[in-house]
Amino acid sequence: MKLTIKSNFDPGAGEMELPGSGCTLRDLMQELSLRNWRKMRFIDLQTNDIDDFFIVLVNSRDYRALPHGIDTMLKDGDEIQVDVMTFVGG
Repeated sequence: MKLTIKSNFDPGAGEMELPGSGCTLRDLMQELSLRNWRKMRFIDLQTNDIDDFFIVLVNSRDYRALPHGIDTMLKDGDEIQVDVMTFVGG
């Protein structure tokens, strides 16, 4: 399965190929944690959901708006946007 990963901090952005014909968003986020050189953990261990510091979109839709949230099945050709939430203040 081929996915496109986009990011404002590059957790492995670009084309990503995963074995098999399907995986969940949770599977992908765990795989990104293993593959990125910063060893970022995208899933909060206490909530078992994507950490609040990240904004994750699946085909331009916030993953929380999808019927199965983090357990949404991804399809070949899906585009996943993973961004770090930025804070501005002064």
